[in-house]
Amino acid sequence: MGPVNDVAEILNDPHVRARRLVGDDELRSEVAQWELAQLRLAEVGLRAAGSPEPETDALLVVATITGALCGLIDWGGVVVSSRAIDL
Repeated sequence: MGPVNDVAEILNDPHVRARRLVGDDELRSEVAQWELAQLRLAEVGLRAAGSPEPETDALLVVATITGALCGLIDWGGVVVSSRAIDL
């Protein structure tokens, strides 16, 4: 198995950039700001709920919600967005 790249390495890879697989720098910046806002909002809610590790728990919550909205998590037919998830 080869090396595991972090997000910065993937985004800056010449092959990824040449194929424009991840969009332009301005869009990347907007997506990063949006992700940070989601994490901070989750942290606030988790802190209010008494989480002992709201920063760590926020990563899991945001990843789970994002996965559900993208249809990457099977919720047994439960409607998560405008459609039922069938994987």
